[in-house]
Order: sequence, then structure tokens, then C-alpha cells
Amino acid sequence: MGALALGCGPVDSAPLAAGPTDTSEASLSSQVAADLTFIRQEEKLARDVYLALGEKWGLPIFSNITQSEQQHMDVMLTLLNRYGVTDPVAGAARGVFVDPFLQQLYAQLVARGQQSLIEALKVGADIEDLDIVDIQTRLGSTPPADVITVYQNLMKASRNHLRSFVGQLTNRGATYTPTYLTLEQYQAIISTPKERGPY
Repeated sequence: MGALALGCGPVDSAPLAAGPTDTSEASLSSQVAADLTFIRQEEKLARDVYLALGEKWGLPIFSNITQSEQQHMDVMLTLLNRYGVTDPVAGAARGVFVDPFLQQLYAQLVARGQQSLIEALKVGADIEDLDIVDIQTRLGSTPPADVITVYQNLMKASRNHLRSFVGQLTNRGATYTPTYLTLEQYQAIISTPKERGPY
């Protein structure tokens, strides 16, 4: 997520985070605010893992998608600032998270991805698999329209990234079994072409 051949072009943060310019009266439920902070961290998780795996294996897909995840982090920060929500990753070093689940997951994913290139690509697919499910779940918290737009575009990007990682695995004679998506959901993504739009 800039290798256009991988379906991972640069993200335009303006349309992704488009929303009201005056948010003095805007408010979020505590759940939606918590969701925003989690997704901001989850985008950092993806970026940080791909940085580590890119350094290990030198495969362009990791560096390309790292750039996209940074842009997604920036979009999420725009939303946090718009609604006056504290940024949970402000000043955080690579691989450091306030959320204990994400902290543990980061360590596990990087360790797995160090084992082999195939395992590293499966880690990438797992991250995108998880992102899709997590964002879909948070759409159920009835966030504001601008947040919904961002979430929908992030899901689109994750679907494209999943297609890219699975394509890399297929080219190497390996397969991927979804960890979080149902098999039906996964097949619906993999069997359809790269999606276009502001992502």
C-alpha cells in the first residue's frame, strides 16, 4: 500500500479524512473514541512490522506497503485531532504500543516473520486479514460519517494489500488460510480484482 504494480499506490489523506471543518460541537461516544485510538495503533502495528520485515528480507512489497500504512496513520491522526482525542502513539518508538494486546502481537508477528520469507508474507496477510475484521467490527459502533468514510477506505486498502500478499505467496508456490476472516469472506476478496478509489 509506491508500487502501483502491487496495487499499493500512495494514499491521498485529504479525501480519506474529509469531514466537517468546524468540530467545536462535534462529539464522539466513548466507544467510538476508543475505536479511533485502537485503529491508529493498529495502523502503526502494520507499519512497524513491515519496517522490520522489509529490513530482514528486502522485498519491495514490505517497503511499499509501509509507506501506505504511514499515510493511514496520518489519516487517523487527522480524525483524532478533529475530535480532540488524545493520540496514543505520540512520540512512541517503533514497536512500542500502549495497548498490551498490540504490544504482544507486534513481538509475535516480527518473530514469526523472521523465520522465512514465506512466513513473513503470511504475517503480512494476517495483518491485513485482522485489519479488515477489526475495522468492520468498529463500523458497528455507529461512528460519524467522516469516520465511516475513513474506515471504508482503510478496509479497501487492506483488501488490496491482502490480495498483494497472497499473490506473492502464490507466486512462490505457497498458500494462505485466513486467520480472522471467514473462508467465504476471504474468497470473495481474493477472487475479485484490485479496487480503485481514494486509498
